[in-house]
Amino acid sequence: MRQICRAVMLMLLVVSCESTGPLFSPEVRLAVQQAQWRQQGIHDYNFDYAFSGAWVAPPPVRIVVIADTVRSATVIATGAQRPIAGMPTIDSVFAIVGQSIHSVMGQPVIEYDSKLGYPTSINTVSSLPPDAGFVISVRNLLQVALIQ
Repeated sequence: MRQICRAVMLMLLVVSCESTGPLFSPEVRLAVQQAQWRQQGIHDYNFDYAFSGAWVAPPPVRIVVIADTVRSATVIATGAQRPIAGMPTIDSVFAIVGQSIHSVMGQPVIEYDSKLGYPTSINTVSSLPPDAGFVISVRNLLQVALIQ
């Protein structure tokens, strides 16, 4: 409970001071956005995920997450199933943001969903050597209603 109260207070403070502005560090922005996502209480959802790097760009996939666990990954263009090993949840994407922020290679450009708080774009290409960066895109997140 204490942790939730601290997160809410931090979020209110930063939001009231326009957290999207350049006055706040990437770490503070990450903490605020992650608190916003957690407040939603969304554990069952799907989203479109794309990753591209200098040497690899697998096709975008639609990932289904149930109870915070990846259950399926489908190539959007073809409908082919992909192995779920290594496929991220939104919490995993937040972890990637944290790792990117603390990289010794430079600061990434990160965008967040204004309503739900999750990362929608991580771009490290501009801050890293040309062959070391990557771009991650998260789009079309929808909460899944489970029938019990």
